[in-house]
Amino acid sequence: MAAGVTGGDPLTVEALRFLAGPEGRALLAQATASGASAWRTQEWLRTRYPASFCRAAAALLGLRAAARAKLARADAMFFDRSGVEMATRTVVAQHRARRLAGLGTVLDLCCGIGGDLVELARTCPAIGVDVNPQRVCMARLNSEALGVQPRGLAVADVTRLRLRADVAYIDPARRDTAGRRARYGTEYEPSLAFAISLAGSVPTVAIKTSPTLDEAAVPAGWELEFVSAGGQCRECTLYFGLPATARRRATIVPGEHSLVPTAGGRVPVGPPGEYLLAPDPAVVRAHLVDELARALDAWKLDPEVAYLSAAAPRLSPFARCFAVLSVHPYQPQRLRRTLHRDGWRPVEIMKRRFPIAVEEVQRQLGARRQGEPVTLVLTRLSDRPVCIICRQVAGEPPVR
Repeated sequence: MAAGVTGGDPLTVEALRFLAGPEGRALLAQATASGASAWRTQEWLRTRYPASFCRAAAALLGLRAAARAKLARADAMFFDRSGVEMATRTVVAQHRARRLAGLGTVLDLCCGIGGDLVELARTCPAIGVDVNPQRVCMARLNSEALGVQPRGLAVADVTRLRLRADVAYIDPARRDTAGRRARYGTEYEPSLAFAISLAGSVPTVAIKTSPTLDEAAVPAGWELEFVSAGGQCRECTLYFGLPATARRRATIVPGEHSLVPTAGGRVPVGPPGEYLLAPDPAVVRAHLVDELARALDAWKLDPEVAYLSAAAPRLSPFARCFAVLSVHPYQPQRLRRTLHRDGWRPVEIMKRRFPIAVEEVQRQLGARRQGEPVTLVLTRLSDRPVCIICRQVAGEPPVR
């Protein structure tokens, strides 16, 4: 049996390699099957395995449980907390791999735990590179666990490489050592400017960035694809080369639904009609609300508000559709009486360009335990705060 390890982070390279081996898999299985408390389980396991590996197993099992909503096969994967936090959601990684398929060999720079690398390797020759040996170890173990074979894996500083490939995909770190998120491309590691400069030596480049990216930092000739999953805009990927066919794109996954700009006239503005449409955050981030309005034969409630209205139901992957029940100026006491009188129970509060936090609105309206479930849409129309009481037409609210 391998010797134990010490240190603050139990998921060291040595511990990860042990857990991926026969004895480690047995340890994980026993820890999972134990019906005792976490403390008693650890106490019992430490009579059979080194304490450091028992701590690593407990940490990994906890992270796997937390990662299931993000990573399709989290229960087979290896990562630490920061690694899984920075990893790409599986459905998003699969979409990006499909966009890059057939373009040749892909260099996955800053490959991290290998979430993207695994999906890329399913569709094309892929090579993973990361400066962190622990991350490269995780990427290798995850490739093996998920049954794929990248063309190669290497520990290297990507800023010092002389690139020879058909495609470069780079996922710069967007958190500092304290876990704080980077707000600007200059704070990425390596910087956004470096990532963009790869287009000078590689025919096709893809860059994973934050969905709050400043578009002014992206040169002409690049595509900005805002990708949404589970009702949230998860990231913006920049594309240069063959995949770049539009300046902006909003994509919903799974399902591969994409919206791009087309020529069209001005979108009318008017009061709420029979139905309200709430565009997906990716559509809003991509500045394609007007495009969606034209596609759905809808109008805007206000020139500055990303809510639409229509005379008939409009079911679309790019927007949630609600039947409008009533519209009121936002006056908490009167609104509270209306909800009570009509037997409505708010189960969701949405807001755009509204000055009051959702928590404060909930406090002002009070809790109701019974009644017909409704959604409250808070916004400003003609610069006045309003509340639109709605019922969703079909489907469930997105998973947050």
